Amino acid sequence: MMLGTSIFSIIWGFILKISDLESLNLIYKYHSNTLIFNMFTGMLFGFAYMIFELPNSFIKRRFDIDASHRGRFPVNIFVFIYDQTDSMLGVISVLAVLGRLTLPEYILGVFLGGITHIVVNLVLIMFGVRRYL
Repeated sequence: MMLGTSIFSIIWGFILKISDLESLNLIYKYHSNTLIFNMFTGMLFGFAYMIFELPNSFIKRRFDIDASHRGRFPVNIFVFIYDQTDSMLGVISVLAVLGRLTLPEYILGVFLGGITHIVVNLVLIMFGVRRYL
């Protein structure tokens, strides 16, 4: 995960630099778009993604819930919401620090990211790429 996000961050930084869109990026408003910085932030995003996935697995094991299931009511509601937002919370936390987001911007990012995640999963289910939400 960290290697993939690091490589993607390097490529994305290069694309923004050659297309003159660098000024529109939240992170590059405060930091230089360099190879080393992009490699580091990519690894940081990947690490945050993985770390924030861990509590979800731990909680599911404690409630004896299979990885592809949500459990019974009322636990299933909590597990569903957390399933959709866990890794995103980590990634947006890194973005909040690097891009100096305000608390309302952070909350909006979490909310929009969660909604986007659910919608994308629904589309993947409709096309048969994914089996469950």
